Amino acid sequence: MVKVKEDLTKRVFDKLTVIKQVADYITPQGNHHAQWLCICECGNEIITLGSRLKNKQVRSCGCLAKELMSKRLKKYNTYDITAEYGIGYLDDNTEFY
Repeated sequence: MVKVKEDLTKRVFDKLTVIKQVADYITPQGNHHAQWLCICECGNEIITLGSRLKNKQVRSCGCLAKELMSKRLKKYNTYDITAEYGIGYLDDNTEFY
């Protein structure tokens, strides 16, 4: 394993907590890069490069992207409740009372 300048063990990066250093990633050119085992808030484990954690290229096991996508795609109805009864509007402007 590569001797690291900075031990990332127990550090938290967004949703990931670093558990320990694991076997190095070796590039096709033969360069060694430190990899870390992390546990996500959702319980999944991933292995990633320390540089990707520090540069915020990796923020979760993938669950964060799913969460953000579902929020972005979620549709909300609009309402007008200024009168004695409420009027709701669907995405296609259909009214409901």
